[in-house]
Order: sequence, then C-alpha cells, then structure tokens
Amino acid sequence: MPSSASEEPEVSASFSEAKASISSRFAVVDAYLDPQDIPTFVVRPEPAKLKFRSLVDEMSGKGLVPTLRFEDGGLLIRVFPKPKLKPTRPLINVVLLAGTIGTVFATGFVLWEGSVLQREVLMPGTEPYLPVSLFVLSLFAIVGLHEVGHKIACEVHRMDSTMPYFIPGVPPTGTFGAVISLRSPPRNRDALFDLGLSGPMVAFVSLIIVTILSIQTAYLVPIADAILWNKLGLAQPASWPEYPLFFDLLIPVVRPYPRGFVLFFTQIEFAAWIGSLISYLNLLPIWQLDGGHMARALLGSKGHKIASYIGLAAMVFSGFWVFALLLSIMMFLSGRGSSGVIPLDDWSPLSASRKVMYVAVIFMITILFVRL
Repeated sequence: MPSSASEEPEVSASFSEAKASISSRFAVVDAYLDPQDIPTFVVRPEPAKLKFRSLVDEMSGKGLVPTLRFEDGGLLIRVFPKPKLKPTRPLINVVLLAGTIGTVFATGFVLWEGSVLQREVLMPGTEPYLPVSLFVLSLFAIVGLHEVGHKIACEVHRMDSTMPYFIPGVPPTGTFGAVISLRSPPRNRDALFDLGLSGPMVAFVSLIIVTILSIQTAYLVPIADAILWNKLGLAQPASWPEYPLFFDLLIPVVRPYPRGFVLFFTQIEFAAWIGSLISYLNLLPIWQLDGGHMARALLGSKGHKIASYIGLAAMVFSGFWVFALLLSIMMFLSGRGSSGVIPLDDWSPLSASRKVMYVAVIFMITILFVRL
C-alpha cells in the first residue's frame, strides 16, 4: 500500500506536466492513461513537424520522450520516460579499429604478392610498403569517412550514437565496413533520411577522389601486352558489370588515352572497387541498411517492407546471395522482421527536397552497381 500511494502522485504529475506541454502546441481532443499507464493524448490532425520537434526538445529536458502516430483514424501523442542508457565502451571501438587496420594491411600485402605484373614488370624492385599503405589509406578514406558522415548527421539532428564499430574482414576486401549504433531515435522522417544519406554521400565524394587517383596512377600499356597478359591469366579486363559503370564514366574525363593502349590499375583502383561495392550494397533499400533508412523515411512502414524484399532480390541478382541470406537471418532473429528504425514523429511526411534527393540516390545505385 505505501508503494502504491507514493507512485500515484508521481504518475499524475508526469501526466499533468505532459498535458501542459502538449496543450500549448496542439489542440488536445482527449487525454488518458492507456492500459499500460502510458500518458496518451489525442490531438487534432494538422501539420505538426515543427511543433512536435520543439515538444521533443522540451520534454527531453524533463526526462520524457514523446511519439507521434496516426492510428485508428486519430493522431496520438504518447509520452514515455526516457530510457536509461548503459555507458559505452570505447575500448571495443579501438580494438575493432586496430583489428580492421591489421586485416586491411594484410589484404594489401596479399594483393601485392598476387600481382605478379605489378610487382615484377611494372614496379620491379619496389618495396611493398608504399603501395600497400596507399591501398589502406584509400580504403579507409571511403569506409572511415562514411561513418564520419553518419556522426555529423547525428550531431545535427541531436541523435545520440556510438562511435563506429569497424568490422575486420579477410582478403580480398579486408573489411566488411563499419556501423554505428543509435542510442536515441530520430525525431522525424527528415532526420531518419539524413541519417541514411549522410554516410553514403560523404563516402561517394571520397570514392570520386580515390577513383580519380587510381586512374591517374594507372600504367598506360600497349593493348597487345594486355591481351597477352590476359591469356596468361596474369591480368583481366575491367569492364561493366564486374566493375561499376562509375569507372567508365570517369576515365574519359580524367585521363583519356590513345587508341592501342589500355590502363593497368594498381591496388588503389581495387580500394575504389571495394568502396563502390560496399556503397552499392549499403544503398539498397533493405531493412536497416542506409538505403533502408531512406526507404523507411520516404515510403513509410508498409512501403519499406516491400522495398526491403525488392532490395534483397536485387542483392541476390547481383550475385551477393550470401549477404542477402545473412541479412535475412538477422531480420528474422531481430524479432521485428523487416521493420526499420521508427522516428518519434512518424506522422509528418518527408520534406520535398529530400524526396528529390532520392533521385540522386537511385542514380548512385545505378552507377555503382556491381555484379559478381
């Protein structure tokens, strides 16, 4: 009995406080505690993005988190206590980063040893440390700055997130990229879209620079030599769709070469290929990949589910069925199926400018497409 008595005023105070904040911004039609004692407010439907964003900021200082949903013909605001977050463990991030640097360096040495032409014909007597280091720096410029883009979006939209968790890999890639974990949900669909777009967009700029560098440092060789090397199994032609269309678009602009010659690329180009591959797969509208975040923001829950299945099919068609299977297993084990990140405000639509920006995303998917 004493515990119940002490809890009742606290619930009432929280309810009254939440009602006062909401009533100052919205026309409240009804207010009640639902069966789980969650303060629930039915408000009149109206454009709510800016009002709700200010409500989130105010309630955050009071240890509360509101959500905005349209359910059963009504617009509902529910208010939850802000969850207590466990402290992060930066040592894990450092260990994974160090491990990934090690596996990428190891991959660089494997590629150098495997490239007989580059090692013995084009760059005889060259120590491997410089080309291997350039490979590592090029790859991390793409993968690492991708995560920097996400962190910037989190800071802009006031989303709490962890530092990047880099994922070590094995040759021929050396890494499976990196992820950050959200510790607070995006406030609306605009924030969710920016979260998904920011990483790939920064990575794409880095990818352009690395690809240009790879084209400029490629060796110009007679086509007859290239044909012979191909027959001997020492080299293979780089062409679409095994290589992204992105490369073919840049080469004539960056370094047009005379007829009768071809470009022989170094490990820097392979770093660009890996970056293109990771970017392409990550932009597909699947589950909680970056493309999935953008699809969830643009299409809503039902549209995102359909887009996830289409994205998985595209991944299988591209030859990356192992990744598609792994994602499907992760979706199943999550207990939420294909459900993506849900913003606090899931009522307000995505801004028009971001809808237009998604056309650029589709263009990026097209020119980065790679098929095994």
